[in-house]
Amino acid sequence: MNIKYKIIEVYPEQHSFVVRYYTDKIAEEHLCRQFNEDGSPLLSPSGGIARCTYDLNISIYDTFPAPTGAELHTKIMLHAPTAALGMEEALIDPLVDTSLPGISGLIGIEYLA
Repeated sequence: MNIKYKIIEVYPEQHSFVVRYYTDKIAEEHLCRQFNEDGSPLLSPSGGIARCTYDLNISIYDTFPAPTGAELHTKIMLHAPTAALGMEEALIDPLVDTSLPGISGLIGIEYLA
């Protein structure tokens, strides 16, 4: 799996930014979570997809100097939803059984934690 990401928003007043994670097999369109009435992806003012499943706001606590380059890339990748993106890739494989038979029979049963 090859994880991809892009910074889609920056919030200087919060010292944070939003990163969108996806993979070489799972495109942004597949992860879109907001749609227009006609079913097309809702777009942001900049023309990209407005919201995806793995959009993540990351706060940078190092205020001076703020990380750049390889250090910034490392911080972004530390937050990557690697397991979830791996599952997303597995779910598009028609050979993967997604029926959850051992869980379906537990619907509505209350457990004490």
